[in-house]
Amino acid sequence: MAVSGGFGVTLNFGDDEMSGSPVYTAVANVEEIGGFKVSAIMDEFTGHDSTGGYREKIPSGLMEVGDVSLKVAFDITEGTHANAAGGLTYAQQNRLKRAFQIVFPDASDTTFTFDAYVSELEIESPKENHLMGNLVLTVTGQPTIS
Repeated sequence: MAVSGGFGVTLNFGDDEMSGSPVYTAVANVEEIGGFKVSAIMDEFTGHDSTGGYREKIPSGLMEVGDVSLKVAFDITEGTHANAAGGLTYAQQNRLKRAFQIVFPDASDTTFTFDAYVSELEIESPKENHLMGNLVLTVTGQPTIS
């Protein structure tokens, strides 16, 4: 079984929602991506006759994608970070839903594509390090995996 490291993962930021025809640009200076988690929402259907007194659950039919967290070496003048059209800060400040892609460095370039809002932007300025941007993408709707 081939296993690849996390280095080389790309996060692309679209200029529109998935339902449009977004043009994607790689987000600059991404250091970490975390939290892309797809969950089946489970319903409990435990009855008084459930074996051994254990809770029983079944999928409800609904799915959910968790928030995606990003750590970037932040540069407000960089196009994909900027508070100008096309930047993550701009999308957050204007509450814009945008398409994103996480592209893995495997032989097939496996890609998760999803719509999200930039729901949080935190900027840190450690004295002995570069500016850091911590962002949260709140995913909405159905992602695609290709």
